Amino acid sequence: MSVNDRDSSRQITEHLIKVHGHARVAHLSGPRAISIGKKRFEGYKDALQAHHLPVEEKWIIECGFREEAGYKGMNKLLSLPKNEHPTAIVAVNDPVAFGAIKAIEEAGYSIPDDFAIAGFTDDIRAPLLKVPLTTVHQFTYDVGKRAAKKLLQVINDSSEATENIEVLTELKIRNLCGC
Repeated sequence: MSVNDRDSSRQITEHLIKVHGHARVAHLSGPRAISIGKKRFEGYKDALQAHHLPVEEKWIIECGFREEAGYKGMNKLLSLPKNEHPTAIVAVNDPVAFGAIKAIEEAGYSIPDDFAIAGFTDDIRAPLLKVPLTTVHQFTYDVGKRAAKKLLQVINDSSEATENIEVLTELKIRNLCGC
């Protein structure tokens, strides 16, 4: 039971590229040894390649899943010469995006004027920010409900076949990406 992390990451990255014209898109990624980090990175990379944009290693920061990681990762991007800054950031999840937002604001930059940013998971705080966060909404209740139903089927019938069920996601387009 999962969401399609790769496709959802590709969609949110493509939104920044196609709708807002960003050609310098960074990724604050989770550890690629973990499937979520790997799949979301692959989706980001797929979007860049589909639009013939370079995959710049300097704009890919493997940082983790917490706010502090996003803060540190964004500071690494901000330490690049100003003419090498990305114009948009895709964060592996919303907490990482929140950390990046803090670093951007502390450095005196404006969001979305200087940097567009998008997250993943639709954290309860995402729409409550001063400038609401664009993110990928995961229907976690549906994931849990379907997983529980499948578990009960397996408990009641040991011959029940296993299956991989993917639950759809939805882009929540808000102001932090520039919309």
